[in-house]
Amino acid sequence: GATELQEQCRQQAADFLGAASRDQIVFTQGSTDGLNLLAAGLCQSLEPGDEIILSELEHHANLVPWQMAAQRHQLKLRFVPLHPAGHIDLDALPTLLNARSRIISLSGASNTLGSLTDIKRVRALIGPERIFIVDAAQLAAHRRIDVDQIDCDFLVCSAHKFFGPDGLGLLYGKPAQLQALPAWRGGGGMIEQVTLEHSHYASAPHKFEAGSPALAAIVGLAATLKFLGEQDRPAWQRHEENLCKQLHAGLAQYPSIRCYSRPDNNVGIAAFSVIEQEKNQELADFLDQRDIALRSGHHCTAPLLKALGCQTVLRASIAPYTSERDIQQLLQAIADFFQQQSIVGGSGPELDPKRSETIDIARNWQQRQKLILQWGASIASKAELRQDCRRIKGCEAALWLQADLIDGHYTFRHDSDSRLVRGLAALILTWVNGSDAETIKTYDFETQLQQLGLSKHLSPSRSNGIAALITRLRSL
Repeated sequence: GATELQEQCRQQAADFLGAASRDQIVFTQGSTDGLNLLAAGLCQSLEPGDEIILSELEHHANLVPWQMAAQRHQLKLRFVPLHPAGHIDLDALPTLLNARSRIISLSGASNTLGSLTDIKRVRALIGPERIFIVDAAQLAAHRRIDVDQIDCDFLVCSAHKFFGPDGLGLLYGKPAQLQALPAWRGGGGMIEQVTLEHSHYASAPHKFEAGSPALAAIVGLAATLKFLGEQDRPAWQRHEENLCKQLHAGLAQYPSIRCYSRPDNNVGIAAFSVIEQEKNQELADFLDQRDIALRSGHHCTAPLLKALGCQTVLRASIAPYTSERDIQQLLQAIADFFQQQSIVGGSGPELDPKRSETIDIARNWQQRQKLILQWGASIASKAELRQDCRRIKGCEAALWLQADLIDGHYTFRHDSDSRLVRGLAALILTWVNGSDAETIKTYDFETQLQQLGLSKHLSPSRSNGIAALITRLRSL
């Protein structure tokens, strides 16, 4: 029945992590839940002034629970610094150890930078007497885990991080450590006997699993673990490492990009930002319109970003299903973004022909409207043009046009009180700037506007103004 399915999955999870027994596996709600359980339980037995060692690159899930426990029990937190290469500086770990060091909890891989921690080395550095916890949330999908070789006391991971269901995680513990850990939540399923005044708890792992199990998620996890067991995991790793190097090499070609991650010793993450960091979200939105999924923000590692000297970074994550084509599409989209930025910035001529290429890149009206407004803002006002003979009638916002005929070809200058009209006019005039009268007369402005979706989204007054501009051009 349901209990049998649950225990079968527990055995699969034990095999997945290299645990000797399924009784060493606790089902949790995720890595965060597991770390809260450990922080709440382990710190009860510590004395005021005892120390917990973390690192500067930890996810908030491996920081905040220990901060709360430290405040509650008057403990001291110490931090392994970040190495300039973007990983935990384990050479500094021995300098933090002393007689009061009790718990060391470190990430197996950074969720922001992708950098791996030499977790097998940690036990040799800290000795057998201290409790060693591994946050494997980012590690489990990309590397085989063997808790026996790592010799950690506890390890946590989240099913959704290795292609399983949401809301379910695994907590591994050594048998003696699990038995000594106090029960955390109370309720059905975690007891052997209950009276009105006292309860006798079940043995681990069941004493940590109060309430009804997430059976549907557990069945989903069982299917995930079966799938992973059938894959060539070393081949996955080689594939991800190759793509990670390709992506970092591509990003290095952009002088406007700063990359914080490194391709070596990396589980498949590129963390980077635009040099002008306020444009990070613009780039993320631009890529989203291309169906390229990145995350932008601090990635629940605010202290790490402070150490890196930035506020937000963009994170591209590589998985076994990522292809070389995906990497090339991302790099091309970034190139398109910077092409757009160079034109929007107003560094080129007002009627730069690249404007047409740039607006084609934009995938929706909101993005195109933003471009047009930025173009309008970048075009300086020209008082000398504002004469009645140059004003185009029929446009709600005043629009002035000067057409100069040189060797049979027209060049244009324009101005308007409206940024939108200035930008729209710049786009339209770009199409025919430098053309002869016959070309302008027969140019299909209407189809161009329709293909860009501009006619559909402009207000009647704006549409009338653009129609008036086109009429004036054709009358030249």
